[in-house]
This record gives sequence, structure tokens and C-alpha cells, in this order.
Amino acid sequence: MDLSNFIYLESKSFTFAYVPKVACTNWKCIFRYLNGAEDYLDSGLAHDRQNSGLTYLNNVDNAQAILEDGKIKKFTFVRDPYSRVLSAYRNKVEPFNNVENSMHAQDFWNKVYLKIQEETGSKVEVTFSTFLGWLLHSEHHFAKNEHWCPQSDIVHPDRVKFDFIGKFENIEKDAAFILDEIGCDLKFPTQKQVKFPGTNATSLVDQYYQADDINKVNALFADDFKNFNYATK
Repeated sequence: MDLSNFIYLESKSFTFAYVPKVACTNWKCIFRYLNGAEDYLDSGLAHDRQNSGLTYLNNVDNAQAILEDGKIKKFTFVRDPYSRVLSAYRNKVEPFNNVENSMHAQDFWNKVYLKIQEETGSKVEVTFSTFLGWLLHSEHHFAKNEHWCPQSDIVHPDRVKFDFIGKFENIEKDAAFILDEIGCDLKFPTQKQVKFPGTNATSLVDQYYQADDINKVNALFADDFKNFNYATK
């Protein structure tokens, strides 16, 4: 079981399984605050596994014992698959459709975009529908990237007994509950505070989705719909 997305704060007796595109930057900033970091709102450091100061369970020898210890609370946050995969597309793929932006983009995501173009034969741009089709049929490891792979593959709800699973759609209420549970006196940081703008994907679902896109997402994320009680369209 891959535990590379499980953050462990021994001082607060909890572990948190984060999911990319589900306010994970905000959560990492919170955990750095709890660790005493003065620059806890630095989103770059928050994602730097070597220098963030955060402990990941995949680097802990007794990780399984921690997961089985009832005194150590387990939390995670998930998101409606329709908006999450759209958020990933808008953040990591769509910007490359603009040639001017792609010239200044990160090398890694440029490689991903070019791979999608190559495998799908998209010579002009990679549409959302094309992107979903690539996810559904590609065997390339880029298609398994944590920003758009099933959340169930990241947090393992079938093998980890979570004390609470928060939902992005109820972020104000659910985040406040977790913050209280872990003894954090800080309010949940905004996207502006962490300098990581949102994609507005939740409000754009109807604009981007065609009927066949819905079918693709239903197939891609069947486990997420079932495990986290999200309704399919």
C-alpha cells in the first residue's frame, strides 16, 4: 500500500491523507504551522518533501502500526470526481493550449501535455473530452498521475479506517471540524493566503461537460463515487 500521501504529525497524534486538487496546499500549510514553521504559508516549501519539515508515512518504519493505532486519528479530504478531474485539467493541461503560456510552463507538465497530444493525435489543442479519453485508455505512467488518478488509489479507504472523511463541497464546515480535532487555533487559509489560485472547476462543470464526458468520468472514477458516496450523473 502506497502511503506517500499520508502526512503524520506525531506531536498531535494524527495522520492526514491528502489528495491533490482537494485543497492539499492549504492543508500542508496548516501542518507546517502546527510544526512551528514561521513561513508556513509558503506554498513552495509546503510541497517540498525534502525541506517542508513534514513527515510522510512512506518514510516511517512503523507506518502500519500507526495506521492500526486507534489512539492516532486518521483524516482525509475528498472531492466530487466531476469537479476534481476538471480542476486538474484546467490547472495542468488546458494552459498549454495557449502557445504563449506553454513557452513559460514547467518542463514536467509540458512533457505530459506533449504525451497526451502524441497519444491522442491532438494537433491543435487538447480538449477536456480528449484528456478524459486519454485517461481512460492510456497505459502511460503520466495517466496515473496523482493529480487525476482515483482518490481511492491514494487514500485506500478499503484498508484505512478513517475517523473522518471531509468533503471539498463542505470545506468550511468539515475543515473547521478537523482543525478542532487536531487542536489547531488557525483558521483554514484561503487560496489568496497560500498564493495558489483556484480553478473554479466546481462552477464550470456544466460548461465543460458533454454527455460522453460524464460517461468517461463515471467509468474512470467508479470506485470514488462508491467509496465516498458521490452521486453519478
